[in-house]
Amino acid sequence: MYSYYAIQFSIFYQSVYSNKPSFLTTNAYEEAEPFVNACPIAPESSYTYTVSLGSQAGTFWYHSKLSIQYADGFHSPLIIYDPADPHSSLYDVDNEFTLVQLDWWQNSSLPLMADYEASGIVPISDSGLVNGAGHFNRSPEVPWSIINVVQGKCYCLCVGTFIDTLLINTCGAYQLSWT
Repeated sequence: MYSYYAIQFSIFYQSVYSNKPSFLTTNAYEEAEPFVNACPIAPESSYTYTVSLGSQAGTFWYHSKLSIQYADGFHSPLIIYDPADPHSSLYDVDNEFTLVQLDWWQNSSLPLMADYEASGIVPISDSGLVNGAGHFNRSPEVPWSIINVVQGKCYCLCVGTFIDTLLINTCGAYQLSWT
């Protein structure tokens, strides 16, 4: 990871596990708890995380563990492919589409955190985003996120639900099945 910005950060790989004694790595300094067992990555510097993945594959995500940077968008999907995927013969199209679902707030995280600390009430997100697009009643309408597919083909879709808000996924008049 390289910090191009004038901020420091620390990365946490959500749901990535290891059979090692340490959660992600054999190096406790890579556990991403800033100021506890790891120093944040300083502005304009880098750090290489070494993560033992073993045989796991799937859709995961990473995010900053420093302050409340996650709420302001410091996160991304992490797709780990299995080159020997036993289900690969089921798909006509694989490794092309990722569906990312996230919470979204109209305000930045700092005022939300101040309100939470004063009241003890957890802020509820204003909307949900799907691949960065969503609707909110005080903002201009943004087109929905669309993934174009060809009828009759079977797709492998990586779905990351990094969200507390309830979202209902639909597929128009088509049948959507999960395997």
